[in-house]
Amino acid sequence: MWTKLLIGVLGLTALIPIKLGLICLFSQTNALEFFVMQTLTPDSQKLLIVLGCFVLATVVIQVLALTWLFKGRTEGFSLSIFVGLINIGRGILMFFLLETQSSNDLRISVAPIVIGTIILILTIIASKKQKFA
Repeated sequence: MWTKLLIGVLGLTALIPIKLGLICLFSQTNALEFFVMQTLTPDSQKLLIVLGCFVLATVVIQVLALTWLFKGRTEGFSLSIFVGLINIGRGILMFFLLETQSSNDLRISVAPIVIGTIILILTIIASKKQKFA
C-alpha cells in the first residue's frame, strides 16, 4: 500500500515539471508570463530553451524511479530518496534566492520542501514495509 502511495505522489509531482519544461520549450510567450518577464529577446529565448531541457532532464530521474517502483525493483527507493532531496534542496534554494515579500512568495518556496519531505517519509516507510513483506 505504501509503495502505491509513493508511486502516486511521484507521478503527481512529476506532472508539474513536465508541464513547465514543455511550456519553456514550445510556448515561450506563456513562459514569459509565468516568469514575469517583459520581452522575448534572443538571450531570454535561449535561457528558456536551456531551462526547459534541464527541467525535463531532471524529470527523467523521477520517471525512472516510478518505473522501477512499479516493477517492484528496490532501486526505485534509492531514486525516490534522491528525488525527495532534490525537491528539498530546490525549495531551500528558492527560499534564499527569492525575496519573500508576501505569503504567496513564501508558499512557492515552502511547497517543494514539503513535497520533498513527504516523498522522503513515504520512501522510508514503503522501503521498510517491503523488506518485511
